[in-house]
Amino acid sequence: MRIFLKFLIFVATGVALAARGSLAASMHETDFIRAEVQGTLQKNSGGQGQPEMYFILVKSAPLFEETRVWLQRAEDKNRALDHQLSELLGKKVTAKGQLKQLPDNAQAMVPMKGMYLEASSLSFEIKESDKN
Repeated sequence: MRIFLKFLIFVATGVALAARGSLAASMHETDFIRAEVQGTLQKNSGGQGQPEMYFILVKSAPLFEETRVWLQRAEDKNRALDHQLSELLGKKVTAKGQLKQLPDNAQAMVPMKGMYLEASSLSFEIKESDKN
C-alpha cells in the first residue's frame, strides 16, 4: 500500500510539473504585434475629467491622413519615462513596442478601437527620430 501511495504521489507530481511547464511555454508562445511607429509626439489636453495622455501623430501620404497611436501607461510612476516623454514632446520620434487595439466594450483612457503601444512594458522604447 505504501509503495502504491508513493507511486501515486510521484505520478501526481510529474503531471503537475508537466502542466506547469506547458503553461509556461504557452505564456511565451502568445501572439503579438511588435510595431515601430514614426511621427510627432503629442499630448492631449485632458479636459472634462479626462487625464492627459501622450500619443504619436502619424501623417500618411498622399492625403496626409492622421492616425493616433496612444501610449498606454500603467500607474507606474516611472519618472524616467515621464522625463523622457516631456523632453520629446513636439518632436519627431520613433517608438517600438507591442501594438494593441482597445475593444468596443472596454473602458480605458485610450479611445474605443484606438491603437496603442504599452508604454509600461519592458519591450517599449522611444527616441527622437534621426534628422536627415
